[in-house]
Amino acid sequence: MKELNKSYKEICVILNLLGEEFTKKVPSSMISFFKRKAASDYEPNITLEDVYSQNVLPDTMAIISILYIKYWAETEAETEKYMTILREYDEEKRQALYNIFDKPQKTVPETIEENTVNKELAEHTKRNILAQKIIEILDKVKNLFSKKK
Repeated sequence: MKELNKSYKEICVILNLLGEEFTKKVPSSMISFFKRKAASDYEPNITLEDVYSQNVLPDTMAIISILYIKYWAETEAETEKYMTILREYDEEKRQALYNIFDKPQKTVPETIEENTVNKELAEHTKRNILAQKIIEILDKVKNLFSKKK
């Protein structure tokens, strides 16, 4: 796993090198995931030439290939080029990396926002239940008075 964390760090460096043209096509939650999982004790010295010559960790090249296939490829030829690179990668590891991309990666703000919405919904529901109970009680009291007349 330590090696994979180094690859996440390399991915962060590569994404910075590629710039906004590429990073804007990748979900921010995915970029946040890479940043969270990146090895903090590893500082890769990578250039774009290293990426083009595949002079990066094998996991990094596989992740770049998946990023390219999922977000950046504009032609079938580009997709096929990166599929070829992926086919050379270990099947089990390749599937594990694909799973990272298939599962939604929530960022902390998204999680906080989701929790806030859930709390507000729960509070709203409690108020609705309480209001419903009050209405039921008032109806019973009203019925009691109307029967006495």
